[in-house]
Amino acid sequence: MAEKRRKEVVEEVERILKVVPPAQYDSPNLEDLFTLLDLASLGTAPLALSDLDWPRLRHNVMGMIAEAFQWHEYRLQREVVHQEHAFGLGLNREMFLAVLDAWTSYLRHRATITSHYAE
Repeated sequence: MAEKRRKEVVEEVERILKVVPPAQYDSPNLEDLFTLLDLASLGTAPLALSDLDWPRLRHNVMGMIAEAFQWHEYRLQREVVHQEHAFGLGLNREMFLAVLDAWTSYLRHRATITSHYAE
């Protein structure tokens, strides 16, 4: 499913970049592009993007990002928790755990984490 989603997102973004090319080849500013797509969904965009289903594409982009983070988290878990080195990350386990402990202790005592999702 992740590969299917990735393929759909890449194909759609490549189509969009033909209409709105990046200032620097092969380095699109995704924040600017997504803002343009938000505007396109409101009807203020280049005519060639009028058939774009941005809400569906946005959902797929978010899913693709989540899947990438989950993959990296899985790799870290295999190396740090299970002490398997199949991915060759070359992490110093003790240092990694010390940093993780320090970071979570800091957050536990000083931070409030909020999240907002709007559709």
